[in-house]
Amino acid sequence: MVYPPYLKAGDEVAIVAPSFAVKREKIEEAVMVLESWGLKVRLGKNVFKTDGPYAGTDGERISDIQEMVGDKKVKAILFA
Repeated sequence: MVYPPYLKAGDEVAIVAPSFAVKREKIEEAVMVLESWGLKVRLGKNVFKTDGPYAGTDGERISDIQEMVGDKKVKAILFA
């Protein structure tokens, strides 16, 4: 089994919302915790969008995931 390296201070992590819309306060709270651990946080461009009950359209949600997966600087992706 392959295990990824542990996150360390200075690593960049991303938060995307691939499903239902989330409240801004919850994301902001998560960002504060992650930053207190010394991590750099990047949010998906569409994380606060809404399309009915969802966090943006299918295309917007997929776009955020693809962008983060393709970025070598992002060490972990968290799903809201």
